[in-house]
Amino acid sequence: MDSNDNKLSKLFESSLQNVVKSFDSLFQESAGQLGHLLNQQSFYVDVYETEDEVIVEAEVPGFRKEHIEIKLIGDHLKISAEYNQTVEDVSEEYVSMRSSSIKKTERLVALPCSVQEEKARALYQDGILKVILQKGEQKQRKIEIE
Repeated sequence: MDSNDNKLSKLFESSLQNVVKSFDSLFQESAGQLGHLLNQQSFYVDVYETEDEVIVEAEVPGFRKEHIEIKLIGDHLKISAEYNQTVEDVSEEYVSMRSSSIKKTERLVALPCSVQEEKARALYQDGILKVILQKGEQKQRKIEIE
C-alpha cells in the first residue's frame, strides 16, 4: 500500500506541476498583452482659444519630433507618436543581449471651430507639443422651418 500511495503522490505532484506551468504560461502571455496595451496609453491634451487661434498643447515626453505625426482630419486634430528601438550588446563572437522597446500613443482631439489647414504650425520642446491653428471663417446658414 505504501508503494501505491507513493505512486499516487508522485502522479498528483506531476499533475499539479503541469497545472502550475500552464497557469504561469497563461499569466506571462496575458501580462505581455497587457503591457502592450499599456504602452499605447493616451496623453494629456489642453485645447484653448485666442481671438484668432486655436492652440492645442500635448504632453508627449520620451519622443523626438521625428517620432510624432500630426494630421488635420475634418474638425479633429490627430496626434500620433511611435518609437521603436532595438538595442544589442554585441561582442565579436555572439550577441550577448538584445532588447527591444516599442512605445506608441495616439489621440484624436475635437477642435472647437473650423481652422485654416494651410496656416497650421507646430512646435516641440521638452516633451510638449504645441499646435497653433488659425481660425477659419465660421460658416453659418439659417435653416428655415417648413
